[in-house]
Amino acid sequence: MAVAGINVVDYLLVGATVAMVVSRFSSGRAIYVDVWMVLPFAAALLVAAWSVVIAGEASGGSEMLLRILLSTALIAVLITASAADEGEQALGAIIRWWVAGVGVCAAGAIVVEAGLVSFVGVLEQPTGDRLSGLSSHPNSLAFSIVMAIPAATYLAQRATGFWRTSWWLAILGTFVWGLFLTGSRSGLLVGAPLLALAVVLVVRSSRLRIMTVPIVILSVVLGFLYLPAVLGDTRLVQGAAQSDSGRILINDSALATFSNNPILGGGFSAQSGVAVPLMVLSAGGLALAVAYYAFVFRALPVLWRSRSERIAQVGILSLAGFLCFGLLNPVFAERATFWPILACALLVLLKSGYTAPANPWRTRPT
Repeated sequence: MAVAGINVVDYLLVGATVAMVVSRFSSGRAIYVDVWMVLPFAAALLVAAWSVVIAGEASGGSEMLLRILLSTALIAVLITASAADEGEQALGAIIRWWVAGVGVCAAGAIVVEAGLVSFVGVLEQPTGDRLSGLSSHPNSLAFSIVMAIPAATYLAQRATGFWRTSWWLAILGTFVWGLFLTGSRSGLLVGAPLLALAVVLVVRSSRLRIMTVPIVILSVVLGFLYLPAVLGDTRLVQGAAQSDSGRILINDSALATFSNNPILGGGFSAQSGVAVPLMVLSAGGLALAVAYYAFVFRALPVLWRSRSERIAQVGILSLAGFLCFGLLNPVFAERATFWPILACALLVLLKSGYTAPANPWRTRPT
């Protein structure tokens, strides 16, 4: 979200980190920071130093991308501290508030579409038929919705009582509506199967699990019958060829930049590509790619070991949604990426009987 041209997310993250540091030092508790948390930021510093100081190139987007990668480190530190301080209760609250926040963002697109409100002059976002909700770009809203779909289905399944269940189901409905309003082809291509898979996992883990296979078959049949008509009015069909031709040229440029310097890439000023892997490789070569994906996949072993548990499945689906979306869209700069993945992994550790001192990631079962 950019308010009056200022991205407030990074400032809020810094403020939350300062508050956490003050709280922990005042109570004599340590702050846990592991190597994997800062690896992307450290690699980005190396790339920026090489491209600006040694290669003599303009700094370009170095400042912005360094700020983004610092934000990812702060997110990891904050979630880990929350797990250490308040355990499952804090992590559950993080997931619920995060999903609710994405729901509010999607609702923003719906009320704009209805003509009830306008964010022109308040939020910095593109105008046109595609809607952004409260985010800075339609693809940003679509990405947040895709990432939140697994958690929303989980919360709807776990909710007790009519009103709580209805609340999460309403948010899930808002996600679907908001996703169509974004006009994001990546969102539709990744979001639709992710939602279907999340629903199947809900049914499979409930008393209706005997209906899993019939539901899958029915979903496939209905998809073949009705999806072409539904998607015919979206950007998934209209204007796709022209957009794809431009993407191919950008991706070819990214590959050329990477091939010129496979180790450190071309620097952030030369970053290009309409896919996260190509963006990372073109900007920082293998150095940044290894560091970045070491961060991305840090939670996967924890989640995979407990993949039969619903909360672990939420984390795995969120990670899969990020990776698939990132192959189609440059979501490298989104700060929302790792909240659900890391929170779900830490929940799995705590639910497995792990203690939670300063470092819940390395503790052993008691």
